[in-house]
Amino acid sequence: MTTGYDQLQLWLKLESQCFSLDSSNYRVPRLYGSPLKVPSYKGMYNGWGAFFGFGSLITLDKPIEFPTNQWSISFWMLIPTIDTGTVHTLVQGINGTRYVVANSTGTRLATFDQDKRKFRVGLKLDKLGVYEWHNVMITYNNKKVRYYVDSVFKKKMQMVCEDPIKYVGNSADGSEPFGTFCDLRITDRVFSNKQIKQYSAYVPEFLDLQPDFLSYRMHEAIPSFFQSLHLNIGPTSEAILRLFANIAANGKLSLSLGRGRLQLLNMNTITQILPFLSAKDVKLRREALRLLSNLECSLSTIWLHCTSD
Repeated sequence: MTTGYDQLQLWLKLESQCFSLDSSNYRVPRLYGSPLKVPSYKGMYNGWGAFFGFGSLITLDKPIEFPTNQWSISFWMLIPTIDTGTVHTLVQGINGTRYVVANSTGTRLATFDQDKRKFRVGLKLDKLGVYEWHNVMITYNNKKVRYYVDSVFKKKMQMVCEDPIKYVGNSADGSEPFGTFCDLRITDRVFSNKQIKQYSAYVPEFLDLQPDFLSYRMHEAIPSFFQSLHLNIGPTSEAILRLFANIAANGKLSLSLGRGRLQLLNMNTITQILPFLSAKDVKLRREALRLLSNLECSLSTIWLHCTSD
């Protein structure tokens, strides 16, 4: 199955309280304000989703640029959007261009045309089921924008929209909150037909196809161990790799850290971190290499201890 993970520039699932966790393992988003977690019975996949109100937004450390003048945006939104008396911005460029914006009542989705300097309506949402999740995809190639709802093509327009993306969930000043959404993906290429069908399908098995498996593995397998050490788990894979590397390196400092190093080895961590050796982010690659090196030393120490006995 073609996943397209190598094309992802940003992936915000909003599946936990770590709203700023980029599951593409590529960027370090920063959260401002206090988005509200969607209750599990209302969320996608039993809990994905967050409500962004006034003052809540996510900013990116490095704006997403599109050197080939291509991009795709996919997200799930909960309809209807609350009428706040202002437009609702989901994705905004560094120079103010709104890639995805809804009108005040949430019945129309539009994109700002940098060429004509005005909003162009791409989708009408008032006929969709209310209080339901719907997938929206927008692709851009050769100054042509295409809109899809639940994988169905709806409209094509000619426009220019190539402002580097900087803000998500709201406008830059926090005055245009989008509302409730999840599973936001941004790529620097156009989604294939297979990806359009795949990303818009509500499939439980999808949860097993995650690129940030290290985060899930660590949270699910040994959360009580890290809590016993009073260690905070960072919201990025880089922070997780760094924490693992430190535990692997400092196992001799205390009995608890020694157990932690054995826990890492028992988790088959070496196999799981191999994909990070080819990550796009230099820091991820560095931390993965450091962890491998420290685990190798741990294995050597354990082997020498066993043979000496």
